[in-house]
Amino acid sequence: EYALKMYFKNKLKRPDIFRENLGRLVDTAEISESFVMPLMLTEETHDGFGFLMELIHPDYKPFSDILNARVRFSGLYAIVNAAIRITSAFRELHNSGKSYQDLNDGGFFIRPTDGDIRICDCDNIAPYGEHLGIAGKPGYMAPEIVRGEKAPDKLTDRYSLAVLLFRLL
Repeated sequence: EYALKMYFKNKLKRPDIFRENLGRLVDTAEISESFVMPLMLTEETHDGFGFLMELIHPDYKPFSDILNARVRFSGLYAIVNAAIRITSAFRELHNSGKSYQDLNDGGFFIRPTDGDIRICDCDNIAPYGEHLGIAGKPGYMAPEIVRGEKAPDKLTDRYSLAVLLFRLL
């Protein structure tokens, strides 16, 4: 069983470039086991295209549920472990020459018993210098992105990561 994520071409700024990037992500060697990467592209139709990815195990809970106190960590060890794993995964991503470009609380699933993580919404990952048209989520976006002064990169990822870690801790 897999999850299917579909895109409507008329909802994307540059659907051809977005699909091309998805194809590169499918062909990319695993960056980190924490990222839930696209596994296979669907056929392109008149209306859109999509990709398959692994399902996230039910033991992992949305980070937004943790922030909203619907789910609680088992203890301080799990919280710190989650912070370390998130930071480590993004270090691996950035060292591979790519940036996430849309880092926010909606892209993380955390196992509250031990802090293990799964990072989804990996469709925006792109090599440095490429911008797929996604600005980010308010509250997590770097100020220079909000002001329209630059495109997302590893430095703006780090700003978003700092916000995320602050909220986690």
